[in-house]
Parts: sequence; structure tokens; C-alpha cells
Amino acid sequence: MLLYSDAANFCRKVGKDKLWLLDVKQCHSGTCGIEKCDNNFVEKCGNLKIKQPALLGRNVTFTFTPDSYDPNAILEWQRAAERNPWFTQPLTYKFTQYNENGTYYMVLTDSLATNDEVNYRIHYYNESRRCRMETGKLKLGDNPNNPCGFVYQRNERVPEGGNIYLEYYPSKNANPVNYFTLEWAHSDTGYAPFTKFEGDIYKTDKTENGMKLLTIPMANISMNGYYKVKCGSNAGFTNTVSVTVLVRPSAPAFTNLQDIDECKECIVGSVKENIEVHCKTSGGTSPVDVTLTVGDKQVNSYMTRIILDNRHHNTVTCAVMNSALTSPLITTAKVYVIQSPVKVVLSTPRYLKQGSPVNITCQSQNSRPSPMVYLTISGINVSSADTMPTFNKETLLYNNATTLTTFKREWNGKDIICCSYNKWYKKPRYCSKPEQVNFLFPPSDIKLEIKFDSVDPLHMYAVCTLNNSNPVCRANFTAASRIIGSEKNSSNTSLPHGAWKTKYFVHLNVNKKDDGKDVTCAAVCADFQYLELRDTKTIKVPCKFIHNYLYKSCTT
Repeated sequence: MLLYSDAANFCRKVGKDKLWLLDVKQCHSGTCGIEKCDNNFVEKCGNLKIKQPALLGRNVTFTFTPDSYDPNAILEWQRAAERNPWFTQPLTYKFTQYNENGTYYMVLTDSLATNDEVNYRIHYYNESRRCRMETGKLKLGDNPNNPCGFVYQRNERVPEGGNIYLEYYPSKNANPVNYFTLEWAHSDTGYAPFTKFEGDIYKTDKTENGMKLLTIPMANISMNGYYKVKCGSNAGFTNTVSVTVLVRPSAPAFTNLQDIDECKECIVGSVKENIEVHCKTSGGTSPVDVTLTVGDKQVNSYMTRIILDNRHHNTVTCAVMNSALTSPLITTAKVYVIQSPVKVVLSTPRYLKQGSPVNITCQSQNSRPSPMVYLTISGINVSSADTMPTFNKETLLYNNATTLTTFKREWNGKDIICCSYNKWYKKPRYCSKPEQVNFLFPPSDIKLEIKFDSVDPLHMYAVCTLNNSNPVCRANFTAASRIIGSEKNSSNTSLPHGAWKTKYFVHLNVNKKDDGKDVTCAAVCADFQYLELRDTKTIKVPCKFIHNYLYKSCTT
């Protein structure tokens, strides 16, 4: 490893295998006698700057703070005039250098014109790394021909409400007789006449080296403009400095925000809708930069248009920045993408039987926000036993279902429709095609009657009525042997809600001996095998001809 102890010697690679030694002090050249340099060269290794103002005839301070301080490292301050090689700051110039708290200082004492327009840099190195950083040309302020002096704005960045600090350095070449007055002058545009700038709140403090500091507190835009110092009628004016008070823009805000149940103050739109995202701000020192970020898209503008899809169901950010701010003003809003139901499904059986479980389901699939799901029968809303919304965390969509667990006879054969409703949908209501259920139910009651034939009063018959059943059930007659005769006839009458009323007629074969015997009618329904519905009547034989036999008295 090669460690340079003499900063005037530099190895340059001029060939494939040889290194060239430049000895500035002895002004001779030769080979280094080594095969390679192991030091790692870097272009930046810390913070190097010239402390302002840098004025002709006054001390000029350079500072360097390494990003990694090494007490054993070597630092050399170097300079180079235009088109000349770099060399270490020679002792023939008046300067001092020192190290304090990890920062290196070099102070040019009473800077000369020969220091102006000269490039300066540091050469900082240790056993593992070398670094050379340039300051750029030193530009000394103050005009030696100006008898008044030099004005410098200490804080170039002046936020509204802050202080303006203007430093005045009297010229060293000026005749003290000329300084019979000291006035700060101000002009709004630089073209308008300069007027005396004064007031109780503005003060001028004397500091070291004869510098005078003007402090203007609570700055606002009315203080923008140009400033200089008037030294007197003979000395004239200093240079002019331009002051701009930096004004913050207003906090950004999104326009057209809406409140939706699941999202307050949101940007709301539907899938495939082309919406405008607009961020509003006002005032502020130009330029004001506005940046919109929507999903994975960033736009350097206060407005953008997007065609919404599900991936936009996220956060929109608006950032506003200008020179008055050290960090951007940021506001966010959620984008709420409305998804109308992809499908509304009604699940219902073709047949339902009274007494059996009922499971009619209405389902709205893949929608946002959560809808109200309900059933209608003949256009009338019916209450459901159970409503269950589910949320898919991956798709951010809802599936909502409601289930009907009871069914009434009057709904038999009526149109059943499943609907999903939310006022935010593109079309608020989405419904399924109508379906119908054939609801099966047994007779509500049974009635048995024993009558005489109106044509032939010698004949008796039984009538069994089954009321309000679906489908039609039949009647089964029972009695002592031979009493039940042949079927006379039957009739079916339709009732509301798909129900039927059925009458069965049978002849009765009776004589005096059958008086007091029972006849029973029972309902027989194929869909309700365990139905227990019957009616019984007692035969009362009257004192009339029965099968051509005359009984004079039934009571004797």
C-alpha cells in the first residue's frame, strides 16, 4: 500500500503497467517504482463550503466536515487559478487552518484580489481512502471602488412571519468623512425610486468587524423588493440585494368529496366511470408544485382523470410544495369505487310442503357498498328470517344473502323476486327473474253430512266435504258392512291461492236395523300420508218406506 505523506507528490497512471510520479517541489519526474496504488478514490466525502459573505479585504472562511472523521487522516487545502494545476495552499499567502470538533477550517486573512476567481478544494486521505472535493470558484463581494460598502442577505430563504437579516459591511476604502448618515433604502420593483426604510420595529445592531445587521421581524410580502444602504451624499449607495418573502400555499384539499355510509369525505365513483381527481390550493410563492398520486400513478398536476377499476379502491395523495416549505403539505382521501352487483340469484324449490323446512334464498354477489337484499311476493316486500352480509378482504366486495324460512298459503303460485338495493349503485335496484312455488297443504277441515235423495226420498246418501287443500285430496268412507254403497258423484271447486274444495257423494244402504250406526269420512292425501282428518255421523232411520217396506211407527 502506498501512503502519501507529501501532498505535493501524485501518482498518475500513464501506461498499462507503470505509474508516473509528479514531484511539484523538485520539478522532476520519474517512475514510482510500484505496480499499483491501493487507495480507493472517491469524489465526495463530506460537506465543503465557503462561509458567506466572502468579501474582498476581509477574512474568508472555508469549512470541511468529513462524513467519517478520522483523526489520523491528512487534509490539505489546495488552490488552482484558471487552467493552472492544483497545488497546496502556499505559505506565502496569509491564511490559518485548524480543526475543531471534527470540522476543518481554513481562513484567508484580509482576502486579496488575487484570491478572487480562484478554485479551491480539499485533498483528504488516510490509508484506505482518498477524496478530492472542489468548492468552485471563490467570488469575492464588495467593489473596492465603491466608497459605501457591501450589503449581504444572511438568510436567503425568508418564510412569511420570519425575520429578514441584512448585513451591511462598510467599505474599508471609504473616507470616514463621507459616512455622516447611514440609511436603509427600499424599492418595490427596483425601477421605482428607493425610499428611506425606517420604523420602530426595525433595528440595526453593530457587530464585529464593523458589520451592521438590519433585522426586519415578522416579514410579509409587502416587504418584498430591493434593499441597499445610503451612506451619504458623497459616498452614495451600496450594492442592491433582492429580498423575496416566501409565502406558503394554502393546505391542499380535494374537491367534490362525498359522504357514503362506509366512507366519509371520499372520492366516489363507479367501476369503468371516468372521474376527475382535483386537488385545490391557493396562494403561495410561485412556483407551487402539486403532485397527485392515485394508486400506482403519479401526476405532477393539480388534476387528473382516471377510469376507475377495483385497484383504485385505495388512497389518493395530494402533495403541495414551494420554496416557503421545508416539507410538502399533504392531504389524502380515499377513493371509493362503487361496484354494482355482478349477479342477483334467487334459489327456491319448485314445490314446498306445509310442515316441511322452507329455504328460499336471495343472494347479491360481488358488490360494494353493502346492499339491502330482500324478497318480494306479488310486489310486496316480505320479511326474512335471516340476513347475512359477508366481506371478501381480497376483492373488497360484499356477498349479501337473505333467507326466507316460512311460507304462507296465500303466497302459493305467486311471483317471487329477489332484489338488491343501494342508492349508490349505477342502477339502484337489481332484481332476479320471478319464480313461483307450488305450495302443498292438506285440507283445513272436513265435514260429513247424511242426506235424503231429493228425487227419491226413500234413498239416503252421505256427503263428505274437504275444504281448502292443494292438491285435491279424496275422501274415504267407512261404516258397518254393506251400508256404504256406490259412489254417487264428486265435485271440485277452485278457491283462492291455488286451493281446492272437494265434495264426495256415496249411496247408503240402510234399513231399520241400521238406525244408530256410524258412518265415518276420512281425508286421504298422497302428499300427507300421516294426516289425521276425519268426521263421523250417526245414522238415524226415519219412519218412512225403506226398500218398499212400510213401518207404521218408528217409536212403537
